[in-house]
Amino acid sequence: MKVLFIDHVFHKKTRSTNFLLDLLRENFEHVDTEYVDIEGTRHIDALQKARVHDLVVIFQLDFLAIPFLATGIPTVVVPMYDGSANMPHEHWLAMNSASFVNFSRSLHERIGEAGGRSMLLRYFVEPCEEAALPNFDDLRGILWMRRPQDGLTPKYFESLLPDQLATLHVHNAPDDGSPRDLSDPEYRVRSVLLTESGWGSSSDGYRLAMQKCNVFFAPRMSEGIGVAMLEAFASGLLVVANDDSVHNEYVANWANGVLFARDSTGPFALTPQRAKEMAFNGWHGAAAGFDEWKNRREDIVKFIREAVACDRPSNGFNQNFLVALWNAYLLGWDAYRRFLTENVVDSGVVTVNPNISGGLPR
Repeated sequence: MKVLFIDHVFHKKTRSTNFLLDLLRENFEHVDTEYVDIEGTRHIDALQKARVHDLVVIFQLDFLAIPFLATGIPTVVVPMYDGSANMPHEHWLAMNSASFVNFSRSLHERIGEAGGRSMLLRYFVEPCEEAALPNFDDLRGILWMRRPQDGLTPKYFESLLPDQLATLHVHNAPDDGSPRDLSDPEYRVRSVLLTESGWGSSSDGYRLAMQKCNVFFAPRMSEGIGVAMLEAFASGLLVVANDDSVHNEYVANWANGVLFARDSTGPFALTPQRAKEMAFNGWHGAAAGFDEWKNRREDIVKFIREAVACDRPSNGFNQNFLVALWNAYLLGWDAYRRFLTENVVDSGVVTVNPNISGGLPR
């Protein structure tokens, strides 16, 4: 079976989706990859050529399933909560003949309501040995500053734990590609010894810093999988995260981690001993979760293999449809919903209009 794996170009650098790509490569005869720049050219190479793949797996870029389904190719979608939580119901209706691998219970239930076939999973990375767990003589934090525009900054986390952090390492690598000046008042900490790294030519600075820290501040308001968070659990760090999926599907507040609400949680007290106890619970849970993940690998492959070709009537697909769909998606939920209603989902019946122009939606 020949499989096409489509993914966001950002993951080519972070490699955070390799766990699934490796699983596919281990279990399917031939796997091709295509990385897509969502803001770039409205173009998918595989749709411009004669069909050579038996199955397509789309990671995060849910909406791209629609043109593949229109060609009748079996399609597996791996949606991410942080990108798809606010999708309109029409989005899921338009793809209800796909199969979904879900790492968010919220999306799993939403897809089920739309009639989709979904498998709910929790991913874990391999835990370190107990002897390698960090000490908790004091509190040493680490923050990958991915979304400073959301207020998840060194200054904010210092305010959550005033005068309690001994050190804070900031991996200064925002998703927008522009490292921030940490001496700027918007980011500057006052009572914490600060260290800094960036991507450079590798991730060594971040990895080495993690080995010296024991408190992990989740870098985004929500996650699709949260690989950085899962690595922190597996390394025995205490996870402190915003109270939203998928953080709150892994963190039991004040049991194996700490949840905060970005707009309402005030400073809280955290002793090194309490942090150590919760971090150990998180590591122990990660060890059990990793065993469960390994045991479910065959089930995942079976679920993917059993994805079936779209059995609904289809009027076909052309490049103009892809461009118009892409434009509507980038314009926001209202434009996207309107496009789906006018061209894909009509009173709950899915049928693609192949004669649409390639311009911006009305």
